[in-house]
Amino acid sequence: MKFAFVNGIKKIAEPTEVGICICCDSLVRAYCGSERVHHWKHINAIECDNWSEGETEWHREWKNRFDINQQEIIQYDPKNGEKHIADVYLKLIDLVLEFQHSPINIDEIKARESFYKKMIWIVDLQPYKSSISFRKDIGDAFNDCRDVYWESRLRQINILTKQGKQKEVEELMEDDEIYAYFQNIENKYFPDYFKKKSRSNRANNLLNILENEREKAKRLNQSLMGYSLSEEYKNQLQESKDKHLDYKYLLMIWKHKHNRWKHAKSPLFFDIGDEYVYQSIENIQFGNGLIVKKHSKERFVSFYKNRQETSRK
Repeated sequence: MKFAFVNGIKKIAEPTEVGICICCDSLVRAYCGSERVHHWKHINAIECDNWSEGETEWHREWKNRFDINQQEIIQYDPKNGEKHIADVYLKLIDLVLEFQHSPINIDEIKARESFYKKMIWIVDLQPYKSSISFRKDIGDAFNDCRDVYWESRLRQINILTKQGKQKEVEELMEDDEIYAYFQNIENKYFPDYFKKKSRSNRANNLLNILENEREKAKRLNQSLMGYSLSEEYKNQLQESKDKHLDYKYLLMIWKHKHNRWKHAKSPLFFDIGDEYVYQSIENIQFGNGLIVKKHSKERFVSFYKNRQETSRK
């Protein structure tokens, strides 16, 4: 925990201090070593909030983006007496922000969402950053995504074939559902992609021809007569060549995707350690991809702070 009560005041951990847990009123001691972030820990081994996880620098950095009076706020259910410590609670808009670093099971995801009602997740994916990539070229990316799924399915088919389960093998060989699913995703999030991709290819080809001829003429000390293009047309080609990448959504490829997060119903954002958070829009059913939308962390925090301030007025 970042905070405890010392003489009735909510304080951060400082060397040698003893305080009172903000959740269960038990005694806690300040731990202020050099290896881990300074934190409070129960003196006696008791289970206070079973949703609490060890505090990390990542947790602390996220909490510090918000006011102290919004950090580590007790949420209480008067019907059954259950209470938990919300990482950040924005009271005026009744919203909990949970910063999740450690692995979490599906039942706990569902339990937290049921208890907090209105919440968002920010999940630390920095430990998995090397297995994550972002793709804008959706045609190639979806092909890769399908290939990964089919590799997994072919392994299943090989096992079932050795077991002589021909009916199950035939069912797994059907791929109409998979292609229909990806077609629907493309139409939903990336409309006109292939039309734009075709125009992009033509623009790239023309620009490459012009550049090759320019280099050839330079070597031979010749004129580019017959290959000149107006500056306006060249600018149009430059604009067209990457037009198929101009979408607000990205395909995030996560090599060993944690499927537990497909069970989250509350808004879900991933942090991979750069200046953005990546909002999960749709978990791809087949393969290891997710449709995401990126937001700068600064704008993300400002958005919720501004909503809080707007509600105050």
